[in-house]
Amino acid sequence: MVYPCPMKQDEEAWMTLTPDMYKCNIDASFFTSLNKVGLGMCLGDDADDFVLAKTIWFAPSCDIDAGEAVRLHTTLE
Repeated sequence: MVYPCPMKQDEEAWMTLTPDMYKCNIDASFFTSLNKVGLGMCLGDDADDFVLAKTIWFAPSCDIDAGEAVRLHTTLE
């Protein structure tokens, strides 16, 4: 499996994960009607097999920039 490697904004390169690498997918969902933000994280290994996942909710809701910052911070904890 190949994954994007950060480069210049208009360039894109791909690299294969080595056996000591993991891929982490993280996302945030904003529910204004519930006044909550949901966060989800999923970790996969170099064979793209599931390793672990985590979900959390928090309230009150916040703007997208703050929610994305919380998403990144929570993932790195």
